Amino acid sequence: MYEIRSIPLFDDVFSKIIPLNKQDDFKRRILKLSENPYAGKPLGYKYLREIKLDKFRVYYMVFDKEVIVLLITVSDKKTQKKTIDFIKQNTHLFKEIVKNINNKGVM
Repeated sequence: MYEIRSIPLFDDVFSKIIPLNKQDDFKRRILKLSENPYAGKPLGYKYLREIKLDKFRVYYMVFDKEVIVLLITVSDKKTQKKTIDFIKQNTHLFKEIVKNINNKGVM
């Protein structure tokens, strides 16, 4: 099973734009990614994916070697392209985050 981790950006955006009455349901659906991380739609790269939850999209990256699903952010259809471009431009930073997660686990 994959470990589900999130970055602060995801936590902030999730709590701000997802209605409170839907957050628990969305969290349950996100946790299912631990069993099948490739369930989401691929976004140009095997490791970059999205799942649609109502009118929202959850963006995440799959790190097979580290066995981690990293939750990046949430958006709606209106900001989808801008969000995907942001993630692609900052992929190196997300890889570094996962590297640091693994290094902390070893210490």
